[in-house]
Amino acid sequence: MLIDTLDSPLWYRVAELRPRLRPHVRVQRREANGQVWYMLIDPSSGRFHRLDRSAWELVGRINGRDTVQTLWDTVHHRLGEAAPSQHEAITLLSQMAQADLIAADACPDLPALLGGQRRRQRAKRIAAANPLAFRLPLVNPTRLLDRIAPALRWLFTPAVFLLWLLLVGAGAVLALGWAAPLGQALQAQATSPQFILTMWLAYPVVKGLHEMAHALAVRSFGGSVREMGVTLLMLTPVPYVDASAAIAFPQRHRRIAVSAVGVMVELALASLALAVWTATDHPGLREVALAVVLLCGLSTLLFNANPLMRFDGYFMLCDALEQPNLGPRADTLLKALLQRALGQRGALDGAAHSTGEALLLGAYGLASLAYRVVVSVGLVMWLHQPYPLLALALAVLLAFSLLLRPLAQGLGWLLWDARLAGHRARALSMAAVLAAAAVAGLGVLPAPLVTVQQGVVWLPDKAVLRAPIDGTLEKLEQLDDAAVAEGEPIATLQSLELRNERETAQAKAVRLDVEYYQAMLEDPTRAQRVAAERDALQAQLLRLDERVATLQLKAGATGRLVLPRTAEREGHPLTQGTELGYVLNNEPLLVKLALTEAQAALVRRAPPQVSVRLAGRVEEVLPAVLEREQPGATRHLPSAVLGSPAGGPIATDPGDREGRTALQPVTLLDIRVPGVPGGQAIGQRAWVRLEHPGEPLVLQWARQVRQLFLRSLGARP
Repeated sequence: MLIDTLDSPLWYRVAELRPRLRPHVRVQRREANGQVWYMLIDPSSGRFHRLDRSAWELVGRINGRDTVQTLWDTVHHRLGEAAPSQHEAITLLSQMAQADLIAADACPDLPALLGGQRRRQRAKRIAAANPLAFRLPLVNPTRLLDRIAPALRWLFTPAVFLLWLLLVGAGAVLALGWAAPLGQALQAQATSPQFILTMWLAYPVVKGLHEMAHALAVRSFGGSVREMGVTLLMLTPVPYVDASAAIAFPQRHRRIAVSAVGVMVELALASLALAVWTATDHPGLREVALAVVLLCGLSTLLFNANPLMRFDGYFMLCDALEQPNLGPRADTLLKALLQRALGQRGALDGAAHSTGEALLLGAYGLASLAYRVVVSVGLVMWLHQPYPLLALALAVLLAFSLLLRPLAQGLGWLLWDARLAGHRARALSMAAVLAAAAVAGLGVLPAPLVTVQQGVVWLPDKAVLRAPIDGTLEKLEQLDDAAVAEGEPIATLQSLELRNERETAQAKAVRLDVEYYQAMLEDPTRAQRVAAERDALQAQLLRLDERVATLQLKAGATGRLVLPRTAEREGHPLTQGTELGYVLNNEPLLVKLALTEAQAALVRRAPPQVSVRLAGRVEEVLPAVLEREQPGATRHLPSAVLGSPAGGPIATDPGDREGRTALQPVTLLDIRVPGVPGGQAIGQRAWVRLEHPGEPLVLQWARQVRQLFLRSLGARP
């Protein structure tokens, strides 16, 4: 222990106290990772305090008779430099008093000595006044659990666990088999108002089952649950139970089971919902099932079961590793490493008890921070198109919590923390160097700027044979795989409706000719009117003849004819626009790409480097070139494959059943892939990567924030 940190100016306030442990406090000795820890547990509240050997040497001697000065002298004599300093002893006693674990006659306000009580009370007031996260305790469920827990204890048996494994395993196999249609359905519905309302209604029910599972597990293992209520989370009523009594379970597997049972319930619900979704065609039932799959499946794996987020998966990891408070301790270690780099002496003292633990805490802290940032940014990007105002508000909140608040806290530490006395100038200079490096890295050095968008393998219109009108296939002039020249007849169509219309118009033309010649002899004025009518009819006949001529389909290009099997049957009915086949030549493969206006602006600013991956050859990167940009923006997509209902990247109008009307204007690009024949993978998806000239990250982020702000105001970015 360093001499300059051994004494505390506040020591006189606590030196003559005679503290004692409160009668209800239980002490458990636990071994983890070769170290001995002591847990002080309050069974009534579930609060606990974990002590290492040096802290227990002090707390274990608390008896209500000896003064703090006597206790500290004894411990310091026994442990020497390993003993806690006076400042650490005050901090320890303050935390235990705040947790209501110790008491003392004429005890001063220990937490207030370090400002901790005021901070905690202020945090409680802020949390209570926050309308987006308001917790309302309702009942004590002890009597209810006492009645139902014995009857449901069979749920926590190996046989039920085996059944759960079979159910979730079957759900996983089903999810893999239906991955493509499931992904398309989620992409098409995940941001629709009706689907969000369905999830909003289903979430409290799912969460209620989740929390009841926690309560039953605690009660079945001998613990008590004394509080049940509702949390208003983002204006959504979410049930909760206080299952903190599980901390007192000495058996590690029981603590893990209490944390895991909620996740197990949700995964079981997701498996059942997925089975319903694949088995029924009822639209409403499928929507509810899909909402449960999203809430209990995907979101559970990303958040609740993920140990990098501080939910159930995190507590399972803490118990599995015997590392309570893993997250806060990892944050403390990372902060201590930064403070040590800036010159604070002793910053790492007590941050970890071994090199292995330090590596574990550091790795977890970095991984958890990175995951939270990735998830947060991904959530903003997911929301920015359908709900730009909500995405903007979330981005501001995340910027404050992940960037602005830590910077403000760090600046306050640099300027006013007493532990930097004597070497504050060095710390400020080191911080300035780090800040300059960050500014250079983020604001000066160019970073890669890439757009990745999904396209569709396309053919020029002249290479596609389409039925011009409704009719039937009368005769095929060519066979599949035949070599054809431009203008050569391919097939003849028959349209009874068009033929009848042509014959009716021709008969009327003959009648008007006779009527015209009679009028010339009898009534010249009437003859002029008949002549005008006859001329109009002749123009109509010309148009009908042009339509009749289109019934003979001709090759629009020279190449090899490709006819689907359905087009080879003469007499096959066809509707207008039906594709009968293609004429393929040696032109390179063409990919049609739809970009948002913001993405298109990057393309216009400087020509990008282009590469393509085809759906059937995703492992192969194909070099490509930007051939042309279609003039003007459009809302009409060239293929439904590009629309969100079919799993494409472009959000479409829900009222368009074909899924080809974009909600926002898009710009269409033609991408050529040299060296790849154009007849491959027609209509399949392709992933196009556009590598723009690099620019600093600050400029990229500023542009994205500007686009998000403009979109939230209803303007085009």
